[in-house]
Amino acid sequence: MDKDQYNLLTKLQVYQFAAEDLGMFLNTHPENEKAIHDFNYVIKKQQMIKEEYEKRYGPLTPDRSVEEGDRWRWIDDPWPWEIE
Repeated sequence: MDKDQYNLLTKLQVYQFAAEDLGMFLNTHPENEKAIHDFNYVIKKQQMIKEEYEKRYGPLTPDRSVEEGDRWRWIDDPWPWEIE
């Protein structure tokens, strides 16, 4: 795994963690406007990073492997846990 790929994957994990954490906070504080704003921001950033990663390095999950008119790409690249 090259440095850029590693950094992008790390950013994605940071935003995924933040989304989970904010989601749990919102379960007990559903009307906290700042948390709702932060959650929406984190989700948008997470999606942007995930799209950039998959555009450059391939799908992260099998459900993202087929796009309209495309072929099954999940098996083309190393599995996420095989990347060194």
